[in-house]
Amino acid sequence: MNKILQLTDHLLISEGATRKCYRHPCDANKCVKIEKEADGTNQHDVEAHHLVKPVLNRYIAAYDNELVATNLGKALVCELIRDDNGPPSHSLAHYRRAGGNPQRLTPQFTEFFNLLRENDLFFYDFNPMNFIIQQTAKGEQLKYTDLKSLGKIKTAFSLEKIPYFARMKLNRRIRRFTNRFLFPAETSSP
Repeated sequence: MNKILQLTDHLLISEGATRKCYRHPCDANKCVKIEKEADGTNQHDVEAHHLVKPVLNRYIAAYDNELVATNLGKALVCELIRDDNGPPSHSLAHYRRAGGNPQRLTPQFTEFFNLLRENDLFFYDFNPMNFIIQQTAKGEQLKYTDLKSLGKIKTAFSLEKIPYFARMKLNRRIRRFTNRFLFPAETSSP
């Protein structure tokens, strides 16, 4: 029988709208994501990771193939994205607050968004907390951490079920993100 991971507040890394992210208590190179309300999000993430890994491997963390048991419920285990000097990498939001220039990441954002478009990978949740900027010896590396929005449709009768409309929504979300966070004073986008 597998051991139940014990998660405590001192292991908490960050908290989003739907999940909390903890350091893995037994593996310093992994993190554990817990749903605030069990809704299948973590299982969807595992399945999404399997689908998108061949295309987006450079831009996403490695995931374990199965959910694990914790004292807080079932959890997703994935790579803890770290800077080369050891600490966990920061979100784009933190990077911007610390004076980082997101425009330096434009080539990576452009490639990431083009990969989504070219492969009909319909992610919609683009915000500065869902992108991590990893500091490496080769420079800054962009990582996307929120796979739960892949193909998520809010209503049964949504036009997003039709690829044409899903592409329109994806492009609209990309433009909005780009205009707000990469080029806030400009109207151009990658």
